[in-house]
Amino acid sequence: MDALYDTASGYTAIFAHAAPNLLDISASTNTDIYVGDITDTSALIVLSGAPQVSGGILALHPYLIAYGNNGLVSWSAAGDPTDWVPVAAGPGEASVTAHKIVAALHTRGGAGNSPSALLWSLDSVIRMSYVGGDPVFSFDTISDESSILSAQSVIEYDGIYYWCGLDRFLLYNGVVREVPNDLNLNWFFDNLNYDQRQKVFAIKVPRFGEIWWCFPFGDATECTHAVIYNVREGTWYDTKLPNSGRTNGQFPRVFQYPLMIGSTSINSIKTLGSLLAGASYVDGTYYNVATTNTTSIAGSGATVNVTVAGNVVTAVTLVMTGADIQLVMF
Repeated sequence: MDALYDTASGYTAIFAHAAPNLLDISASTNTDIYVGDITDTSALIVLSGAPQVSGGILALHPYLIAYGNNGLVSWSAAGDPTDWVPVAAGPGEASVTAHKIVAALHTRGGAGNSPSALLWSLDSVIRMSYVGGDPVFSFDTISDESSILSAQSVIEYDGIYYWCGLDRFLLYNGVVREVPNDLNLNWFFDNLNYDQRQKVFAIKVPRFGEIWWCFPFGDATECTHAVIYNVREGTWYDTKLPNSGRTNGQFPRVFQYPLMIGSTSINSIKTLGSLLAGASYVDGTYYNVATTNTTSIAGSGATVNVTVAGNVVTAVTLVMTGADIQLVMF
């Protein structure tokens, strides 16, 4: 997801893109880009005229960038993310490498070359720089002998870009370099659940000078451990994540502390159907039942009575977590 001020519409728009890349970072399925007013609560809609892509999106102000298969990079007209028709000195596209582009971040372009971005394909790192005129952007390959473990493993720390490759940690500060790690490099790669590599994500904690790469340990399917690089001290350490692990996070931009999302295992989800306010549903024998937004519930073998005054319950979902059964209403 990303945000961009839409000068054509006069509001800040939020954009979202999702593709089925979880089990295969190189998956080539193209999907839509979605858009909506960032202050609105309604569902996002398909961004009209935008290309379908398999990699992702980047708000490179005032352009919206989309990237994916065969090194394809597309960009909108300046300030108008609804205009994607290739025209001279306007929106366009370019294939800049042979392999899929999986990640992108802003970077400093310098006078005459901003806005600029770094692009990570499956085997290369590419710099994208504004040049104006008919090309709009130029592209140069920083390294065509690189790798990337996960689309979420790239992070910027004080103008230097760090990411996790397939067998080492790397940085870009004008050139691509390895980040030396003789403390827990093998521990990380030997214990990573490689089938879940796309869940590896990076988060920084500037207060302590740290970059965390959270990863699924052993046969875990969510990130349960983290390997940590301390930029200030130039050293590495690691930790186990609390509870059932974490699925994503953001460094503190507004709030005092970093924000991290927890993980809860769900054995199965069963949709019971649609109920109107005051209706009831009976489905076998339930034990250890916890409820949300319900006024009454009996014991085992219960009838679940749902009453929502003044509202209509449009769906009731039974979420089974271990031996407990929780009734969740949407």
